[in-house]
Amino acid sequence: MFFARYASRHSCMMLAMACLGLTGSNGAQAATNYAYVSSAGNDNGNTSCTRAVPCLTINAALNNLNEGGEVIIIGDGYQDASVTVAKSATIRAEISALITSGINVNAGVSGRVTFKNLRIRNSTASYTAVVPALLLQTAADVLVIDCEVSDTAFSSRFISNENGAIHISPTSGSMRVTLERVSLFNNIIGVAVEGPASSAHLKVFHSLFLGNRTAAIRVTGAGNDAMIASSQLLGSAKAIDLQNGGTARSYGDNVITNGDAPIPTALN
Repeated sequence: MFFARYASRHSCMMLAMACLGLTGSNGAQAATNYAYVSSAGNDNGNTSCTRAVPCLTINAALNNLNEGGEVIIIGDGYQDASVTVAKSATIRAEISALITSGINVNAGVSGRVTFKNLRIRNSTASYTAVVPALLLQTAADVLVIDCEVSDTAFSSRFISNENGAIHISPTSGSMRVTLERVSLFNNIIGVAVEGPASSAHLKVFHSLFLGNRTAAIRVTGAGNDAMIASSQLLGSAKAIDLQNGGTARSYGDNVITNGDAPIPTALN
C-alpha cells in the first residue's frame, strides 16, 4: 500500500516537472506565428504584436515571431529603416511599405524567406558607396514578389560598383533566389549573383530592369547562374554581365538589349 501511494505521488511529481519543463521551453520561444506592424504601432513592452496592438518596427516583430512565421505590415504609408532577418520568415505589406536603409538576410543555410509588396532602397548619405538594398548572405530559398528595388546609391560620384541593389552572396551553403514581378530601377547593378562555386542561383520571372547603370544582372563565378523568363532588361551598359565563369539562360520571351549572350532556352 505504501509503495502504491509512493509510486502514485512520484508519477504525479514527474508529470508536473514534465509540464513545467514544457512550459519553460515554450516560454523561450517567440510569441506568435503572425506579428503585425504599423506606423501607429509601439515596440515598448509589446511582446505580442497583434493586429489590435501592432509593433512599430519590423525588427521588433521579427523578435516576437516564431521560426517560419509572418510579419504583416498593415495600413498605408509605412516606413522603416534597416531590417535584419535571422530566421525563416515572410515579410509582407497588405498595401505597400518603404524600407529606406536596406534588408540583410542571414536566416541560416536551411532558411526560407519571402518578401512581398515592399519598396526597398539603400542610399548612403554621400552617395560614395554602393550598399545593397537587399543583401542575401544565408538562406536556402529567398522569394521576392511584387517588390520595387530602386535608387541604390545611383550617382556619378560612386566609389564602388561591385554590389548589386539585390546582392546574392552566400557565405555558407547554397542559395536560390526567385524574383516574381519585381522592378529594379535606377541602381548601379540591378542584381549581383556571386559566391563560392555553384552556391548562388537566380530565377527571374515577369520582372523589369530599367536604368541600372552598369548592369541589369551580373553573374560571377563558375556554377553560379541566372535564369530569366518573361522579363525586360533595358537601359544598362550591359543587360547581362557574365564574369569568371558565371552563366545565364534566357527563355525566348525576354527583351534583352545588349551585354553578354545568355544561353537561349526554348519555351516548352
